[in-house]
Amino acid sequence: MLLLLHEAHCGVEKSKARARQVIFWPNINDIEKMISTCMVCERYRPQTIKEPLISHTIPHLPYEKIGADICDYGGKSYLVVGCYLTKWMDVVQLRNKSSEEVINKLKPMFPTHGIPKIMICDNVPFSSWEMKKFSKEWCFEIITSSPRYPKSNGFAEKLVGIAKSLLRKAGPEKLYEALLEYRCTPISGMSVSPSQMLLSRKLRTKLPITQTELQPVVHKHFREGLIKKRARTKLYHDKQAHVRPEFISGEKVMVRVGTQWEPAVIVKKHSTPRSYLVKNKNGRIVRRNKCHIRKTNIQTSKELNPDYHDLGDEWNICGNNTQDNGLYHSNNNPVNLNRNTSHTTSQNGYLYNNNSASSNPVYITRRGRNVNRPSRYDDYLL
Repeated sequence: MLLLLHEAHCGVEKSKARARQVIFWPNINDIEKMISTCMVCERYRPQTIKEPLISHTIPHLPYEKIGADICDYGGKSYLVVGCYLTKWMDVVQLRNKSSEEVINKLKPMFPTHGIPKIMICDNVPFSSWEMKKFSKEWCFEIITSSPRYPKSNGFAEKLVGIAKSLLRKAGPEKLYEALLEYRCTPISGMSVSPSQMLLSRKLRTKLPITQTELQPVVHKHFREGLIKKRARTKLYHDKQAHVRPEFISGEKVMVRVGTQWEPAVIVKKHSTPRSYLVKNKNGRIVRRNKCHIRKTNIQTSKELNPDYHDLGDEWNICGNNTQDNGLYHSNNNPVNLNRNTSHTTSQNGYLYNNNSASSNPVYITRRGRNVNRPSRYDDYLL
């Protein structure tokens, strides 16, 4: 009866409302347990709620902390680098996206502005061995964001959007003229430009300017303005945010893959905030942000659908334990094989049908699919 109520895979409240109309169920809360262990519902659940904003710390010195990302536009790739304090942006074209090419474009920037202490970036190609060697030789730290979570490097993503806007409107041939004007334009909500914060002076452009305006002037209190702006952003963001519980090692969870959720197991917590190492259903250990992970009530692999492989060894439906010799669907009903048919186990792990009416042997895969041997192999003993 529970399976009939949940045939449309509605939510808890709708399933309870439907049950109250047609049947009397003393333990109506059993519907909640059934839905929480339904693999179909678990797979297509909506995204998790957002958590309170964790902002990057604003550095005290210019070019002490930078963000980097790769921008693709018009079939070409560009390296975008920006300073977290002064919002200064550099855009250089890349021949390719290899680590060697990125390193060759970063080296001329460091003698100009100095070597940063921290560089925030995505994983590819900044997580390669060449980049780690480069950061060690030049004495700075590379911190990568969680895969598939670009919000962690939101500053660099914002700069990529600005770079694409400049390329789209001004064109690649006038990129540097547009970039010069961007560096001389005051930041939104402030009265100083990136050039004034980084170089303590205004830059000469094509626009007319007096000699007095080009004199160096040190601005000291713009960091407080950035802190107030950051606090205001966090205030509005956290109005609809909620704190989610942490995960522990060995906990069975669901990990978001595209638009669906897949089973996984927590390996350990990563050093970066809200980041975990998880082992997916294919046995691979990947790094994911907390927003891509959620708790589940599904405890064992037998409760999962047939296309799921355990995180350790695969299911052995040919074993001696009769409880494991059934194929399980999402509704947890075992589909038993024909009892009148004898089966043996082949070396490749398939079930072999000895009573097949055809001369060709029939193999039954772990998912219950019949595989017929091609007729051209009838004359051979395999």
